[in-house]
Amino acid sequence: MNRKIFVTGLFLILFAFVSVGWYYFNNNNNNDNNEDRTVREPLLGKTPHSSLCTFGEDFVLYKENVLKNGEKVFSGLYRCNLNDNKDSSTNPQLLSDSFFACANIYRDKVIFINDEYKIQQMDMENSKSKILYDNNGKAIMDALIMDDCLYFIAECDENVCNLLALNLTNNIQKQIIENINPHYLYHYGEGIAVITKDNKFLVKCSFDDGVKEKYSAPENEIQGFFDDGTILLVQNHDTIYQLEDFYADKKTVLLRKENIYRTIMHTDELLVCTLDDSGLMEVYIYDFASKKTAKIANTNFTPLDFNKEYIICGDVEIGMPKLINRRTGEFENIVINSANEEHDDEKKDFSLGTIGEGDYKNAISDDELNDLLKIISEYYQNKLSWGVVDYRIADNDHSLYQLYKDYELGNIIVFEVHTTNNPSGLYRDIALGRKKNNKKWKVLNEGI
Repeated sequence: MNRKIFVTGLFLILFAFVSVGWYYFNNNNNNDNNEDRTVREPLLGKTPHSSLCTFGEDFVLYKENVLKNGEKVFSGLYRCNLNDNKDSSTNPQLLSDSFFACANIYRDKVIFINDEYKIQQMDMENSKSKILYDNNGKAIMDALIMDDCLYFIAECDENVCNLLALNLTNNIQKQIIENINPHYLYHYGEGIAVITKDNKFLVKCSFDDGVKEKYSAPENEIQGFFDDGTILLVQNHDTIYQLEDFYADKKTVLLRKENIYRTIMHTDELLVCTLDDSGLMEVYIYDFASKKTAKIANTNFTPLDFNKEYIICGDVEIGMPKLINRRTGEFENIVINSANEEHDDEKKDFSLGTIGEGDYKNAISDDELNDLLKIISEYYQNKLSWGVVDYRIADNDHSLYQLYKDYELGNIIVFEVHTTNNPSGLYRDIALGRKKNNKKWKVLNEGI
């Protein structure tokens, strides 16, 4: 594997862990009858896809900036009804201004980790809210609902995490297992599975029975389980395969793709995302029944969940996430609200060829702007043989400004560009900087 690709993918995976609080810790045989090999939708696999966004039956929940105490903070939990997505008079519903991660839909409620590391329940119909569990300021990393029980990984002592469970019908709470790896929580048949802190064992648990079974953990990354015990795994970032059970020697390869970065598994489909060394992701859908793979789109932002119509993409603090229409491969805004004054102001700031309020100290002349565009054009042409189709200058909320804000006490500017490989999709980000008392600009970061 190309070392640069591996390092880039590893960095992004670690970055996603930070977004849900994980920085606190160190750490088949092919079945011809696919209709019999079913899973409990949507109760399958790991849950990073629910950390920021998740689909309901006809709506999507997502994390976005919200005004809180007069400041814009990345802690808003919003709901957008998908059948209202094209209605310019419809605004998304703000459910909470204290959302941290892991939105789980339970009947007409959403249960999530709030920004004080408390498990909070919100009624989506009447907005009534209550706290289900308070971890006294210690981190809660992940949460899954199985039947009427909420399972969650919570910090107990420094670098020690336990699996807890809460019965949502009678509020009875239990500790299921101690000292586990905080990064893994799976639905497994009628129960839940976690991995021990030393990564040696996968432990199957349930609310009523506690620890039920214990298996030697496979070397390769588990992506999810079918109800019949079939296991889905990724090997060497390039092969997705099945095992009949943990004792099986024979594996069934489903597909091969270079540089597999992310998967999301649902009942009859698997989303597969690859990542190249320039930060571009390619999104595919694999159908378990037909065993066919379809490419959906290219994107710069991480897929977080999907349903039959859309894939939702986003990243930490990038602003409004995007929907990919699975039928067309085109990108759509969550809500197109041209009548909204705030949207109109934003549109003016981001109109093509104009300069917004970037985090640079001196005004840029037209000549200097042309010089910067020349640097960008040459960069893409020389490195990737891409042309620049159009551009805009990012405002000072862009994360790359924060990353390079102290660059040698000089200037930074962040462009968002469309290139010939993806002329109408999401913008690629490219940051340029120059040191103090130096007129020469150079590319600092691109494509992530």
